Amino acid sequence: MSVEENSQSLAEALMAKHGVADSPAESISESATSTAVPSDVESESVNPTDENTTTPSSSASSPKVNGSTKKNLDISSYDAFPILGGGKASTASAVSWGPNATVKPVATPKAPARTAAKPTQKSIVTESFTLKLEQRNARAKTIPSEVLSRAQSNNSVSIDCSTSKSTRASHFIIKGKLENVHKARRELLRELSIRVTEVFQVPASVRALIIGPKGSNLRPITERSGTQIQITKKEDTPVQLPDDDEDEIAVDVKVEGDPEGVQLAKKDILAIVASRVRTANIKIQGLPSKIYPSLAKSSQISKFETEKDLKINIPDFFYLNANKLNAPITISGERNAALEAKAHLESLAQTIASTYTSSIKNIPVVSKPFVNAPEIFNNTGVVVVEIPDSANQLELYGPDQATQQAGKLIDGISKQLHTTTLAISKSHGANLPHSKALATYFERSGKFKEVETSNSVIVTVNSSPSEVSVVITGKDADNVTVARKQIINLVNSIPPEKVLVISDIEPFFLKYLSPKSKLAAAIKEQDSVEIYTPADNEDSRDIIFVYQENDDENDFAPAPHQIKEKLNAANALLNDIRNNQKDIVSKVLDIPVENHKFILGPNGTTLNAILKGGDGDSFVSVQLGNEVAPEDSSVKLTPSSVYIRGLSSEVARVVKEIEEVIEQAKNYEVLSSYTTDFQFPAEHVNKLIGKGGANLTKIREEFGVKIDVDEKGNGVVKGIKKNADEAKVRILNLGRRLADEVSLRVKVPNEYHATIIGTGGKFVKRLEEKYDVHIRFPRNNDSNEEKADKNEVLIRGPSRGAAKAQEEILELLQYEIDNSHSQVVNVPAGSLSRIIGRNGEYINDIKDTTNTRIDVPNQSENGDAATVPITITGTKTGVKHAVERIQEIVKEIEDTVTEEIEVDPKYHRILIGSNGSAMREIVAQAGETSNSRVIQIPQAGSGDKKIKIHGKKKVVAKVIKIIQDIVSEQESRVEINVPVNPQRHGALIGPGGSTKKEIETTFNVSLFVPKQGSKNADGEIDTNIRVTGKPENVEKAKAKIEELTAEVFKATVDVPKKYHALISDNGLFIRKLRTNYNVRVDHNRVPFPKDASVPIPVAAIGETAGDANPESLFKWTIAKDTTLTEGSDSETIPWRLRGSDSDAAKAKEEIEKALAVVKNYTSIGYLWLADPSKYRLVVGPKGKTINSIRNKSQCIINVPKSDASETENVIVMRGNEEQLEKAKVLVLEAIARG
Repeated sequence: MSVEENSQSLAEALMAKHGVADSPAESISESATSTAVPSDVESESVNPTDENTTTPSSSASSPKVNGSTKKNLDISSYDAFPILGGGKASTASAVSWGPNATVKPVATPKAPARTAAKPTQKSIVTESFTLKLEQRNARAKTIPSEVLSRAQSNNSVSIDCSTSKSTRASHFIIKGKLENVHKARRELLRELSIRVTEVFQVPASVRALIIGPKGSNLRPITERSGTQIQITKKEDTPVQLPDDDEDEIAVDVKVEGDPEGVQLAKKDILAIVASRVRTANIKIQGLPSKIYPSLAKSSQISKFETEKDLKINIPDFFYLNANKLNAPITISGERNAALEAKAHLESLAQTIASTYTSSIKNIPVVSKPFVNAPEIFNNTGVVVVEIPDSANQLELYGPDQATQQAGKLIDGISKQLHTTTLAISKSHGANLPHSKALATYFERSGKFKEVETSNSVIVTVNSSPSEVSVVITGKDADNVTVARKQIINLVNSIPPEKVLVISDIEPFFLKYLSPKSKLAAAIKEQDSVEIYTPADNEDSRDIIFVYQENDDENDFAPAPHQIKEKLNAANALLNDIRNNQKDIVSKVLDIPVENHKFILGPNGTTLNAILKGGDGDSFVSVQLGNEVAPEDSSVKLTPSSVYIRGLSSEVARVVKEIEEVIEQAKNYEVLSSYTTDFQFPAEHVNKLIGKGGANLTKIREEFGVKIDVDEKGNGVVKGIKKNADEAKVRILNLGRRLADEVSLRVKVPNEYHATIIGTGGKFVKRLEEKYDVHIRFPRNNDSNEEKADKNEVLIRGPSRGAAKAQEEILELLQYEIDNSHSQVVNVPAGSLSRIIGRNGEYINDIKDTTNTRIDVPNQSENGDAATVPITITGTKTGVKHAVERIQEIVKEIEDTVTEEIEVDPKYHRILIGSNGSAMREIVAQAGETSNSRVIQIPQAGSGDKKIKIHGKKKVVAKVIKIIQDIVSEQESRVEINVPVNPQRHGALIGPGGSTKKEIETTFNVSLFVPKQGSKNADGEIDTNIRVTGKPENVEKAKAKIEELTAEVFKATVDVPKKYHALISDNGLFIRKLRTNYNVRVDHNRVPFPKDASVPIPVAAIGETAGDANPESLFKWTIAKDTTLTEGSDSETIPWRLRGSDSDAAKAKEEIEKALAVVKNYTSIGYLWLADPSKYRLVVGPKGKTINSIRNKSQCIINVPKSDASETENVIVMRGNEEQLEKAKVLVLEAIARG
């Protein structure tokens, strides 16, 4: 039956929920073997008081059915509450009357099926029922005759019983007056049925009502049902923790008896509950939160809310905090309707759990944050679940096919992402330590989080010993670019001199340096330095100090040395902590675990009071048990340990107070009854209490005490002494602060309120935090009877702080007045995008350079208007300059045109030039230098002839003229080939192509020089230089090319190939010609052999003998030079000489002399010295000695290098024997001279 069809009363609905609804009895599966009631006779229940019951009339032949008149509900009626069918035995079953309906019922055996015959005229009724073998207790396996006899005599009825031989089911027929028949049936079932027990819960508030005075309500229920009922006392119910979300305290009801009797008793009890408790706040707990989205989609939920006036809150799974994933579903409203809704949700949850599947989806770490779980659920019905401690996996929960679809959607996310990497370690002169400090600061301060939020990107930091980089990932490429710029600006804004990193503070003290601590606030106020400490999960002890200029600072920025002084001063404020670090001690108390609750106190209030009991900051911590490892690895903790760590004096104090608490806990009742009085300023009592008692409740909960205060300020605190005294101190401090509180009214014209408040209340919040005041601006919809002045700002707080806040507000007001000159400029709507620029680039530049505020209306506000009003506010001069800048842009736009000309695509490449150089040159010639996109040429291969020119009118006209001239010139151009020796192509190109460019520019032609070694169509080396241009220019260029590439050699000497290496002497001779005669030598690219190395025979190497003096030892060897006898004199290598005529002649003469000399060479001489160090004497200063020997002997002489091997450590000489002997003598003389 649907909800809207249910016409039951509230009590009936409640009972229906608990399995005792008025439903037809189960039919027996087999006909009982009884002669009293034929098997073909249809049986039915008879109840004279039920609206659907047949009642006897005065005539037996015509019974009347009373189905139209509705009677009051009779909970003792068997027809109003028919017996349920049979089943297996059970233990306990819970009732979902309220939030504690968590005990799962155990299946109750089905009650015996029954039927009733039609009534007779004397109100005699016949009722039959069947008890199956498994429904009977052990002694009723065979029905005892005495039980039947006793039931007959006790109730004045007749009873027939028969048992089926095949099924062993017993069938009973009871005949008599209706009331007696019911009593006899109950007696039989009580005697013969198995016994079951069911436990359910009811509100503790109705326990007394269920029992009644001296049991007057409960006794009839037990007698009527034949059951035993026990109801636990309220104080026996487990105490619920403060963070338990239950709304009502429950007590257990235990009912024991036959199955039908248990259900009857349960109905009666729940009817009493329903009569008293009309509404309920129910919580469904224990369901996996990942099914919440699917539950919330049920259309039945809205029906319950609209038709049953229920309030159903299913937590939004996609926005649940990770610590609150077990948040319950809450249902509030009329009790029976709430129970019905609860049953529906539980049933639906079971269906979902049985049909949905889970699968694990791997996903790149960088893509995971971009998975839009709500969107995927809306599209597929699949819930995306975060997997704890897994960076690259997600759980997909939903229908099997749908999870596959969701997986494909997730796979597509990576393809949509844009990523950029920024190596911040390259900033500030590649200062790696500073870059690491910046990355840490941006993470701790939330700067990266701001970039992520404002641009919908994810920022991750990668840090290694050699680099720090930031990876920015997002779906929108523009957002990624903007985020990159923002991070670059952040990095650039904080140079190394603004940052100080220290790591000498014990982790124990870090909590006293948090951004909200008093010390951090003092450092920020005094030195404009912010302090950032490591988070609990950071493996770091680095504390970062960052100097921050005040936003409202009107003076010049401080010098680097001044910033350093401020950072050092801030660091010095930590010296007290450094001194205290020497006094850190630990103490472990062994206190039974069951007594830890006294140390904690209600909601941890006692421990908080102990920790705050010292003067100033309490440098001490307390840990109960051993769940967390202590900082000192030598300390071993057990579950009963109380670990105390801190300054020695604080540890001693805390130990003493904990011991006192444990001692006092032995008499807890007396301890918690301690009271202390206080007097609070009567005029501020309402502030002590707070709105709706919120402030007083907060103090009560924080310290676990009771607080009463009257309107005159007389108050009393009751509770544990330590807690009560601390609460009293808190209250008295509040009183003193409120006594010093003043209210100042500051006149501020309404039009300046928004500026003073700041974006998002930024400025006013800073004032409130800085001076501990409350600042209230008038509201347009203020409903106070006494309307506040719209130009009046109220400041309330401590007198000194309020005065300071007033002073700053007035200073800002004066500044705004001085800078509030305003002017409206109407600009064409089409020019708005240019004025604003990409991402506000242009308009932000105007704001920054003119120090003005510029307000541009949204496009939707203007509609289709031709002009848009722009409001500029600032100083008179600043506004004037801003207006001029904007009007310049407008004028430029109005002067901008777009023209098109058609140009044959074959000329497009010429107009573009190398990397766009020709286009840029055309634009520059037209007088435009700042815009390279003036000319737009179609893409190559498109076939499009139209070239677009966009820009100022004059510039566009000039560009068109230049393009037309270029095209006209190209159309009249001719091409000729100028043959040039490939060896001279280099001279035509010049260094970096300078010569070629000069020819092209001078003669307005184009040159094409073939690549070295490239061949023409005939397969020969390409020698042609192609010249393109006007005929007259081409001829002039040709003449210049021939001039530059003409052969300029003044003389040539053909040197036989076998003598080339000897004359060249490893290039030494050629360098001599260049030095002495300014003549360069060219060999016309003819390949020539490298200087052949002369092998040194082993026989040429001497030995040191005996005691002889090594310095006088040498060995001289002469051998025939066979290399000169090989080869022909006809194989020559040209030595082409370039220089002046006279110089070339002299150089030629030198070459011929050298050739004549080497032609006389016949032998090779080897001079070995026992002492290799003497070779340096042969070379002499700067080679002076060896050159002299060469000139005198006309020999080629090679002296070994200092690092020569033993087999190479010989002077080699080439010449004829006479020359060699002379050379040897000269060498030995040089050695002798030393």
